[in-house]
Amino acid sequence: MDIKQEPLVSIIVRTKDRPKLLFEALASIEKQIYRNIEVVIVNDGGAVVETDKIDKTVGGLAFKYIQHDLCLGRSQALNTGIDNCSGDFVAFLDDDDLFYPNAIKSLVKASIENGVVPVYGQVRCSKIEEKDGRQITVSETVLGEPFYYQKLIFENHIPINSMIIPIDVAKKAGRFDENFEIYEDWDWIVRMSEILQPIYILVEVAEYRIFSSSTLTGKGGSELHRLYREKLLNKHIDKIDAGAFLNYIQVVIDRVVLEKDRIIFKKTEQNNQLTNQVNFQKEQSENNLKHIKWQDSNIEKHLKEIAEQKEYIEWQKANIEAYQKEIAEQKEYIEWQKQNLDRQESLLKEQMEHILWLRDVKESLSKTIEDKDKILEHKEEVIKSLISTVESQKDEISRLTDENLKLVEIDKQKSLIIGDLKKDCEDLRYEHTLSKRQIDEILSSRAWRLICKFRKIYCSIFKF
Repeated sequence: MDIKQEPLVSIIVRTKDRPKLLFEALASIEKQIYRNIEVVIVNDGGAVVETDKIDKTVGGLAFKYIQHDLCLGRSQALNTGIDNCSGDFVAFLDDDDLFYPNAIKSLVKASIENGVVPVYGQVRCSKIEEKDGRQITVSETVLGEPFYYQKLIFENHIPINSMIIPIDVAKKAGRFDENFEIYEDWDWIVRMSEILQPIYILVEVAEYRIFSSSTLTGKGGSELHRLYREKLLNKHIDKIDAGAFLNYIQVVIDRVVLEKDRIIFKKTEQNNQLTNQVNFQKEQSENNLKHIKWQDSNIEKHLKEIAEQKEYIEWQKANIEAYQKEIAEQKEYIEWQKQNLDRQESLLKEQMEHILWLRDVKESLSKTIEDKDKILEHKEEVIKSLISTVESQKDEISRLTDENLKLVEIDKQKSLIIGDLKKDCEDLRYEHTLSKRQIDEILSSRAWRLICKFRKIYCSIFKF
Protein backbone atom coordinates (compact mmCIF):
# COMPACT_ATOMS: atom_id res chain seq x y z
CA MET A 1 0.00 0.00 0.00
CA ASP A 2 1.40 3.37 -1.05
CA ILE A 3 1.08 5.78 1.88
CA LYS A 4 1.80 9.49 1.58
CA GLN A 5 3.53 11.60 4.22
CA GLU A 6 0.28 12.59 5.98
CA PRO A 7 -2.35 9.99 5.03
CA LEU A 8 -6.06 10.73 5.50
CA VAL A 9 -7.52 9.02 8.58
CA SER A 10 -11.27 8.26 8.65
CA ILE A 11 -12.65 8.09 12.20
CA ILE A 12 -16.00 6.27 12.44
CA VAL A 13 -18.23 7.53 15.26
CA ARG A 14 -21.44 5.61 15.84
CA THR A 15 -24.13 7.24 17.98
CA LYS A 16 -27.75 7.08 19.00
CA ASP A 17 -29.67 9.59 21.13
CA ARG A 18 -26.65 10.69 23.21
CA PRO A 19 -25.97 14.19 21.81
CA LYS A 20 -24.08 15.44 24.88
CA LEU A 21 -21.64 12.50 24.81
CA LEU A 22 -21.41 12.68 21.00
CA PHE A 23 -20.23 16.30 21.03
CA GLU A 24 -17.72 15.49 23.78
CA ALA A 25 -16.31 12.73 21.55
CA LEU A 26 -16.25 15.06 18.50
CA ALA A 27 -14.51 17.75 20.57
CA SER A 28 -11.77 15.22 21.45
CA ILE A 29 -11.29 14.57 17.70
CA GLU A 30 -11.08 18.32 17.01
CA LYS A 31 -8.25 18.56 19.57
CA GLN A 32 -6.05 16.09 17.64
CA ILE A 33 -2.52 17.28 16.87
CA TYR A 34 -2.78 15.32 13.59
CA ARG A 35 -5.12 17.32 11.29
CA ASN A 36 -5.62 15.24 8.09
CA ILE A 37 -8.78 13.64 9.47
CA GLU A 38 -12.19 12.74 8.09
CA VAL A 39 -15.00 12.18 10.64
CA VAL A 40 -17.73 9.69 9.59
CA ILE A 41 -20.73 9.97 11.95
CA VAL A 42 -23.33 7.17 11.77
CA ASN A 43 -26.59 7.88 13.62
CA ASP A 44 -28.22 4.48 14.09
CA GLY A 45 -31.92 5.49 14.12
CA GLY A 46 -31.60 8.15 16.80
CA ALA A 47 -32.88 11.74 16.80
CA VAL A 48 -31.38 13.81 13.97
CA VAL A 49 -28.28 15.80 14.95
CA GLU A 50 -27.80 19.30 13.52
CA THR A 51 -24.94 19.27 11.01
CA ASP A 52 -24.22 22.97 11.63
CA LYS A 53 -23.47 22.13 15.24
CA ILE A 54 -21.29 19.19 14.15
CA ASP A 55 -19.34 21.46 11.77
CA LYS A 56 -18.80 23.99 14.54
CA THR A 57 -17.61 21.27 16.96
CA VAL A 58 -15.12 19.54 14.64
CA GLY A 59 -13.50 22.90 13.89
CA GLY A 60 -13.15 22.71 10.13
CA LEU A 61 -12.28 19.00 9.86
CA ALA A 62 -13.99 17.19 6.99
CA PHE A 63 -17.00 15.13 8.11
CA LYS A 64 -19.81 12.95 6.76
CA TYR A 65 -23.13 12.48 8.55
CA ILE A 66 -25.16 9.33 7.77
CA GLN A 67 -28.62 8.89 9.30
CA HIS A 68 -30.24 5.43 9.60
CA ASP A 69 -34.01 5.77 9.45
CA LEU A 70 -34.33 2.76 11.78
CA CYS A 71 -32.02 1.27 14.40
CA LEU A 72 -30.07 -1.41 12.46
CA GLY A 73 -27.72 -2.41 15.27
CA ARG A 74 -24.13 -1.89 16.36
CA SER A 75 -22.55 -3.98 13.58
CA GLN A 76 -24.55 -2.38 10.74
CA ALA A 77 -23.61 1.10 12.04
CA LEU A 78 -19.89 0.20 11.79
CA ASN A 79 -20.37 -1.35 8.34
CA THR A 80 -22.10 1.86 7.13
CA GLY A 81 -19.13 3.81 8.47
CA ILE A 82 -16.57 1.70 6.59
CA ASP A 83 -18.66 1.90 3.39
CA ASN A 84 -18.44 5.71 3.57
CA CYS A 85 -14.74 6.05 4.44
CA SER A 86 -12.41 7.94 2.10
CA GLY A 87 -9.26 7.65 4.18
CA ASP A 88 -6.08 5.63 3.96
CA PHE A 89 -6.59 4.50 7.54
CA VAL A 90 -9.70 3.83 9.60
CA ALA A 91 -10.17 4.32 13.35
CA PHE A 92 -13.18 3.83 15.60
CA LEU A 93 -14.58 5.97 18.43
CA ASP A 94 -17.96 5.37 20.05
CA ASP A 95 -19.87 8.46 21.20
CA ASP A 96 -19.21 7.73 24.90
CA ASP A 97 -15.40 7.51 24.51
CA LEU A 98 -12.63 10.08 23.99
CA PHE A 99 -9.37 10.36 22.04
CA TYR A 100 -6.33 11.97 23.67
CA PRO A 101 -4.77 14.78 21.55
CA ASN A 102 -1.72 12.69 20.52
CA ALA A 103 -3.72 9.56 19.61
CA ILE A 104 -3.93 9.66 15.80
CA LYS A 105 -0.45 11.14 15.39
CA SER A 106 1.16 8.40 17.53
CA LEU A 107 -0.74 5.57 15.84
CA VAL A 108 -0.12 6.80 12.25
CA LYS A 109 3.59 7.35 12.98
CA ALA A 110 4.00 3.84 14.45
CA SER A 111 2.10 2.24 11.55
CA ILE A 112 4.21 3.91 8.84
CA GLU A 113 7.48 3.23 10.68
CA ASN A 114 6.58 -0.50 10.87
CA GLY A 115 5.56 -0.92 7.24
CA VAL A 116 1.92 0.31 7.33
CA VAL A 117 0.39 -2.20 9.72
CA PRO A 118 -2.50 -2.08 12.21
CA VAL A 119 -1.43 -0.41 15.46
CA TYR A 120 -3.05 -0.19 18.88
CA GLY A 121 -2.09 1.61 22.06
CA GLN A 122 -3.14 1.79 25.69
CA VAL A 123 -6.59 2.84 26.86
CA ARG A 124 -7.48 4.42 30.18
CA CYS A 125 -10.64 2.76 31.46
CA SER A 126 -12.56 5.28 33.61
CA LYS A 127 -15.60 4.43 35.70
CA ILE A 128 -17.80 7.51 35.75
CA GLU A 129 -20.81 8.33 37.91
CA GLU A 130 -23.11 11.32 37.61
CA LYS A 131 -23.85 13.37 40.75
CA ASP A 132 -25.82 16.63 40.72
CA GLY A 133 -25.44 16.88 36.94
CA ARG A 134 -21.63 16.50 37.10
CA GLN A 135 -19.51 13.61 35.85
CA ILE A 136 -17.24 12.22 38.56
CA THR A 137 -14.48 9.66 37.85
CA VAL A 138 -14.57 7.11 40.67
CA SER A 139 -11.84 4.72 39.40
CA GLU A 140 -9.29 4.42 36.58
CA THR A 141 -7.36 1.48 35.08
CA VAL A 142 -4.92 1.49 32.16
CA LEU A 143 -5.58 -1.36 29.71
CA GLY A 144 -3.04 -2.62 27.17
CA GLU A 145 -0.67 -5.52 26.53
CA PRO A 146 1.37 -6.92 23.60
CA PHE A 147 -0.49 -8.82 20.87
CA TYR A 148 -1.02 -12.59 21.23
CA TYR A 149 -3.35 -14.00 18.58
CA GLN A 150 -4.61 -17.18 20.27
CA LYS A 151 -5.15 -15.39 23.56
CA LEU A 152 -7.24 -12.86 21.62
CA ILE A 153 -9.76 -15.63 20.86
CA PHE A 154 -10.21 -16.36 24.57
CA GLU A 155 -10.37 -12.72 25.68
CA ASN A 156 -10.23 -9.36 23.91
CA HIS A 157 -7.19 -7.36 25.07
CA ILE A 158 -7.46 -4.79 22.23
CA PRO A 159 -10.15 -2.10 22.74
CA ILE A 160 -11.37 -1.05 19.29
CA ASN A 161 -10.99 2.67 20.13
CA SER A 162 -7.25 2.12 20.64
CA MET A 163 -6.60 1.00 17.02
CA ILE A 164 -5.80 2.43 13.63
CA ILE A 165 -6.03 0.05 10.62
CA PRO A 166 -4.98 0.53 6.98
CA ILE A 167 -8.20 0.73 4.95
CA ASP A 168 -7.26 -2.15 2.63
CA VAL A 169 -6.69 -4.43 5.64
CA ALA A 170 -10.01 -3.31 7.15
CA LYS A 171 -11.88 -4.15 3.93
CA LYS A 172 -10.15 -7.52 3.58
CA ALA A 173 -11.26 -8.36 7.14
CA GLY A 174 -14.83 -8.15 5.87
CA ARG A 175 -17.92 -6.63 7.39
CA PHE A 176 -18.83 -6.64 11.07
CA ASP A 177 -20.94 -9.71 11.81
CA GLU A 178 -24.54 -8.52 12.24
CA ASN A 179 -25.40 -11.73 14.10
CA PHE A 180 -23.47 -10.40 17.10
CA GLU A 181 -25.52 -8.13 19.36
CA ILE A 182 -22.35 -7.47 21.43
CA TYR A 183 -18.68 -8.42 20.95
CA GLU A 184 -18.99 -7.58 17.21
CA ASP A 185 -15.74 -5.56 17.51
CA TRP A 186 -13.92 -8.50 19.21
CA ASP A 187 -14.97 -10.87 16.40
CA TRP A 188 -13.86 -8.37 13.72
CA ILE A 189 -10.46 -7.77 15.40
CA VAL A 190 -9.86 -11.57 15.46
CA ARG A 191 -10.57 -11.76 11.70
CA MET A 192 -8.53 -8.62 10.93
CA SER A 193 -5.54 -9.98 12.91
CA GLU A 194 -5.49 -13.08 10.68
CA ILE A 195 -4.76 -10.82 7.69
CA LEU A 196 -2.05 -8.66 9.26
CA GLN A 197 -0.86 -8.87 12.85
CA PRO A 198 -1.19 -5.54 14.75
CA ILE A 199 1.62 -4.08 16.81
CA TYR A 200 1.34 -2.60 20.30
CA ILE A 201 2.74 0.79 21.45
CA LEU A 202 3.14 2.02 25.02
CA VAL A 203 1.16 5.22 24.50
CA GLU A 204 -2.21 6.11 26.06
CA VAL A 205 -4.38 7.04 23.09
CA ALA A 206 -7.98 6.96 24.33
CA GLU A 207 -10.30 6.97 27.29
CA TYR A 208 -12.87 4.19 27.57
CA ARG A 209 -15.63 5.69 29.71
CA ILE A 210 -17.79 3.20 31.57
CA PHE A 211 -21.40 4.31 32.10
CA SER A 212 -24.39 2.21 33.13
CA SER A 213 -25.06 1.27 29.49
CA SER A 214 -21.47 0.25 28.64
CA THR A 215 -20.60 -3.38 27.84
CA LEU A 216 -17.96 -3.65 30.55
CA THR A 217 -20.55 -2.77 33.17
CA GLY A 218 -22.84 -5.59 32.13
CA LYS A 219 -25.04 -4.43 29.24
CA GLY A 220 -27.68 -7.13 28.74
CA GLY A 221 -26.58 -8.99 31.85
CA SER A 222 -24.07 -11.78 32.45
CA GLU A 223 -26.20 -14.35 30.58
CA LEU A 224 -26.05 -12.32 27.37
CA HIS A 225 -22.28 -11.94 27.76
CA ARG A 226 -21.84 -15.67 28.28
CA LEU A 227 -24.03 -16.41 25.24
CA TYR A 228 -21.99 -14.26 22.84
CA ARG A 229 -18.61 -15.30 24.30
CA GLU A 230 -19.63 -18.88 23.62
CA LYS A 231 -20.80 -17.94 20.12
CA LEU A 232 -17.50 -16.19 19.34
CA LEU A 233 -15.45 -19.10 20.70
CA ASN A 234 -17.43 -21.59 18.60
CA LYS A 235 -16.84 -19.43 15.52
CA HIS A 236 -13.05 -19.37 15.98
CA ILE A 237 -12.37 -22.59 17.96
CA ASP A 238 -10.67 -24.22 15.00
CA LYS A 239 -7.95 -21.53 15.12
CA ILE A 240 -6.78 -22.63 18.60
CA ASP A 241 -4.26 -25.43 19.12
CA ALA A 242 -3.99 -27.54 22.26
CA GLY A 243 -0.87 -25.74 23.45
CA ALA A 244 -2.58 -22.36 23.24
CA PHE A 245 -5.60 -23.77 25.07
CA LEU A 246 -3.40 -25.17 27.87
CA ASN A 247 -1.44 -21.91 28.02
CA TYR A 248 -4.67 -19.95 28.41
CA ILE A 249 -5.86 -22.36 31.13
CA GLN A 250 -2.52 -21.89 32.89
CA VAL A 251 -2.86 -18.12 32.57
CA VAL A 252 -6.34 -18.33 34.10
CA ILE A 253 -5.04 -20.56 36.92
CA ASP A 254 -2.16 -18.16 37.51
CA ARG A 255 -4.64 -15.32 37.64
CA VAL A 256 -6.77 -17.22 40.16
CA VAL A 257 -3.70 -17.99 42.28
CA LEU A 258 -2.51 -14.39 42.05
CA GLU A 259 -5.99 -13.14 42.90
CA LYS A 260 -6.14 -15.59 45.81
CA ASP A 261 -2.72 -14.45 47.04
CA ARG A 262 -3.85 -10.85 46.62
CA ILE A 263 -7.02 -11.54 48.61
CA ILE A 264 -5.06 -13.40 51.33
CA PHE A 265 -2.54 -10.56 51.50
CA LYS A 266 -5.37 -8.05 51.65
CA LYS A 267 -7.14 -10.05 54.37
CA THR A 268 -3.86 -10.34 56.32
CA GLU A 269 -3.38 -6.61 56.06
CA GLN A 270 -6.97 -6.09 57.16
CA ASN A 271 -6.46 -8.44 60.13
CA ASN A 272 -3.28 -6.60 61.10
CA GLN A 273 -5.10 -3.32 60.81
CA LEU A 274 -7.97 -4.69 62.93
CA THR A 275 -5.48 -5.98 65.55
CA ASN A 276 -3.80 -2.60 65.64
CA GLN A 277 -7.18 -0.94 65.89
CA VAL A 278 -8.24 -3.26 68.75
CA ASN A 279 -5.00 -2.55 70.65
CA PHE A 280 -5.43 1.13 70.01
CA GLN A 281 -9.08 0.97 71.13
CA LYS A 282 -8.02 -0.94 74.26
CA GLU A 283 -5.43 1.71 75.10
CA GLN A 284 -8.01 4.38 74.37
CA SER A 285 -10.50 2.61 76.66
CA GLU A 286 -7.99 2.54 79.52
CA ASN A 287 -7.26 6.21 78.99
CA ASN A 288 -10.99 6.90 78.82
CA LEU A 289 -11.51 5.00 82.10
CA LYS A 290 -8.86 7.14 83.79
CA HIS A 291 -10.46 10.20 82.34
CA ILE A 292 -13.89 9.09 83.58
CA LYS A 293 -12.53 8.67 87.11
CA TRP A 294 -11.03 12.13 86.89
CA GLN A 295 -14.34 13.40 85.64
CA ASP A 296 -16.15 11.72 88.58
CA SER A 297 -13.87 13.50 91.02
CA ASN A 298 -14.83 16.79 89.45
CA ILE A 299 -18.58 16.10 89.25
CA GLU A 300 -19.27 17.16 92.86
CA LYS A 301 -17.25 20.31 92.35
CA HIS A 302 -19.21 21.04 89.20
CA LEU A 303 -22.51 20.27 90.97
CA LYS A 304 -21.62 22.77 93.68
CA GLU A 305 -20.71 25.33 91.06
CA ILE A 306 -23.99 24.57 89.30
CA ALA A 307 -25.92 25.17 92.56
CA GLU A 308 -24.13 28.48 93.00
CA GLN A 309 -24.86 29.33 89.40
CA LYS A 310 -28.51 28.42 89.98
CA GLU A 311 -28.72 30.82 92.93
CA TYR A 312 -27.03 33.49 90.84
CA ILE A 313 -29.50 32.79 88.03
CA GLU A 314 -32.45 33.14 90.44
CA TRP A 315 -31.01 36.49 91.60
CA GLN A 316 -30.56 37.54 88.02
CA LYS A 317 -34.10 36.42 87.27
CA ALA A 318 -35.43 38.63 90.10
CA ASN A 319 -33.39 41.53 88.73
CA ILE A 320 -34.71 40.85 85.24
CA GLU A 321 -38.31 40.89 86.52
CA ALA A 322 -37.62 44.22 88.26
CA TYR A 323 -36.06 45.54 85.06
CA GLN A 324 -39.04 44.28 83.08
CA LYS A 325 -41.40 46.11 85.46
CA GLU A 326 -39.32 49.26 85.18
CA ILE A 327 -39.29 48.87 81.39
CA ALA A 328 -43.10 48.53 81.43
CA GLU A 329 -43.35 51.76 83.46
CA GLN A 330 -40.95 53.47 81.12
CA LYS A 331 -43.04 52.23 78.22
CA GLU A 332 -46.18 53.74 79.79
CA TYR A 333 -44.29 57.02 80.35
CA ILE A 334 -43.11 56.96 76.75
CA GLU A 335 -46.70 56.41 75.60
CA TRP A 336 -47.81 59.37 77.75
CA GLN A 337 -45.00 61.48 76.32
CA LYS A 338 -46.03 60.39 72.86
CA GLN A 339 -49.61 61.50 73.52
CA ASN A 340 -48.29 64.85 74.83
CA LEU A 341 -46.17 65.21 71.71
CA ASP A 342 -49.24 64.51 69.59
CA ARG A 343 -51.19 67.18 71.50
CA GLN A 344 -48.29 69.63 71.23
CA GLU A 345 -48.07 68.90 67.53
CA SER A 346 -51.83 69.55 67.15
CA LEU A 347 -51.53 72.81 69.14
CA LEU A 348 -48.51 73.84 67.12
CA LYS A 349 -50.48 73.20 63.97
CA GLU A 350 -53.32 75.42 65.25
CA GLN A 351 -50.81 78.15 66.20
CA MET A 352 -49.28 77.97 62.77
CA GLU A 353 -52.71 78.36 61.23
CA HIS A 354 -53.34 81.36 63.57
CA ILE A 355 -49.99 82.86 62.60
CA LEU A 356 -50.89 82.49 58.95
CA TRP A 357 -54.23 84.18 59.65
CA LEU A 358 -52.42 87.02 61.50
CA ARG A 359 -50.06 87.36 58.57
CA ASP A 360 -53.06 87.74 56.26
CA VAL A 361 -54.58 90.32 58.67
CA LYS A 362 -51.25 92.15 58.79
CA GLU A 363 -51.08 92.27 55.02
CA SER A 364 -54.67 93.56 54.94
CA LEU A 365 -53.90 96.26 57.57
CA SER A 366 -50.75 97.22 55.71
CA LYS A 367 -52.80 97.71 52.60
CA THR A 368 -55.40 99.73 54.59
CA ILE A 369 -52.64 101.91 56.10
CA GLU A 370 -51.21 102.49 52.65
CA ASP A 371 -54.64 103.60 51.48
CA LYS A 372 -54.97 105.90 54.54
CA ASP A 373 -51.52 107.32 53.86
CA LYS A 374 -52.60 108.19 50.36
CA ILE A 375 -55.74 109.92 51.75
CA LEU A 376 -53.67 111.83 54.33
CA GLU A 377 -51.24 112.89 51.64
CA HIS A 378 -54.19 114.17 49.64
CA LYS A 379 -55.55 116.06 52.68
CA GLU A 380 -52.12 117.52 53.37
CA GLU A 381 -52.09 118.87 49.85
CA VAL A 382 -55.61 120.35 50.44
CA ILE A 383 -54.46 121.88 53.76
CA LYS A 384 -51.40 123.34 52.10
CA SER A 385 -53.65 124.82 49.45
CA LEU A 386 -55.93 126.31 52.12
CA ILE A 387 -52.97 127.74 54.02
CA SER A 388 -51.73 129.28 50.82
CA THR A 389 -55.18 130.78 50.27
CA VAL A 390 -55.26 132.16 53.84
CA GLU A 391 -51.82 133.70 53.38
CA SER A 392 -52.94 135.35 50.19
CA GLN A 393 -56.04 136.63 51.97
CA LYS A 394 -53.87 138.04 54.73
CA ASP A 395 -51.84 139.93 52.17
CA GLU A 396 -55.00 141.14 50.57
CA ILE A 397 -56.34 142.38 53.95
CA SER A 398 -53.12 144.22 54.61
CA ARG A 399 -53.30 145.85 51.21
CA LEU A 400 -56.90 146.83 51.69
CA THR A 401 -56.14 148.20 55.12
CA ASP A 402 -53.43 150.34 53.62
CA GLU A 403 -55.75 151.53 50.91
CA ASN A 404 -58.40 152.29 53.46
CA LEU A 405 -56.04 154.46 55.39
CA LYS A 406 -55.03 156.21 52.25
CA LEU A 407 -58.65 156.76 51.34
CA VAL A 408 -59.39 158.14 54.82
CA GLU A 409 -56.56 160.61 54.41
CA ILE A 410 -57.37 161.48 50.84
CA ASP A 411 -61.08 161.74 51.18
CA LYS A 412 -62.48 161.95 54.67
CA GLN A 413 -65.60 163.03 53.05
CA LYS A 414 -66.23 159.67 51.75
CA SER A 415 -67.04 158.32 55.24
CA LEU A 416 -70.06 156.52 54.06
CA ILE A 417 -68.02 154.62 51.61
CA ILE A 418 -65.42 153.91 54.28
CA GLY A 419 -68.18 152.71 56.60
CA ASP A 420 -69.20 150.30 53.94
CA LEU A 421 -65.61 149.26 53.50
CA LYS A 422 -65.30 148.67 57.24
CA LYS A 423 -68.31 146.52 57.12
CA ASP A 424 -66.71 144.60 54.30
CA CYS A 425 -63.57 144.30 56.38
CA GLU A 426 -65.54 142.94 59.28
CA ASP A 427 -67.02 140.35 56.94
CA LEU A 428 -63.57 139.43 55.75
CA ARG A 429 -62.36 139.08 59.34
CA TYR A 430 -65.27 136.85 60.08
CA GLU A 431 -64.46 134.70 57.12
CA HIS A 432 -60.82 134.61 58.16
CA THR A 433 -61.80 133.50 61.65
CA LEU A 434 -64.07 130.89 60.20
CA SER A 435 -61.26 129.58 57.94
CA LYS A 436 -58.83 129.49 60.85
CA ARG A 437 -61.34 127.56 62.90
CA GLN A 438 -61.70 125.05 60.09
CA ILE A 439 -57.92 124.67 59.92
CA ASP A 440 -57.78 124.12 63.70
CA GLU A 441 -60.45 121.46 63.46
CA ILE A 442 -58.43 119.73 60.74
CA LEU A 443 -55.26 119.88 62.83
CA SER A 444 -57.04 118.49 65.88
CA SER A 445 -58.63 115.61 63.95
CA ARG A 446 -57.57 111.90 64.40
CA ALA A 447 -56.28 111.63 60.88
CA TRP A 448 -53.95 114.55 61.45
CA ARG A 449 -52.66 113.00 64.69
CA LEU A 450 -52.03 109.69 62.88
CA ILE A 451 -50.13 111.58 60.21
CA CYS A 452 -48.01 113.24 62.88
CA LYS A 453 -47.29 109.89 64.57
CA PHE A 454 -46.33 108.23 61.31
CA ARG A 455 -44.10 111.18 60.53
CA LYS A 456 -42.31 110.83 63.88
CA ILE A 457 -41.89 107.03 63.35
CA TYR A 458 -40.71 107.58 59.83
CA CYS A 459 -38.24 110.24 60.94
CA SER A 460 -36.94 108.08 63.81
CA ILE A 461 -36.41 105.13 61.44
CA PHE A 462 -34.72 107.04 58.71
CA LYS A 463 -33.15 109.62 61.13
CA PHE A 464 -34.53 112.66 59.37
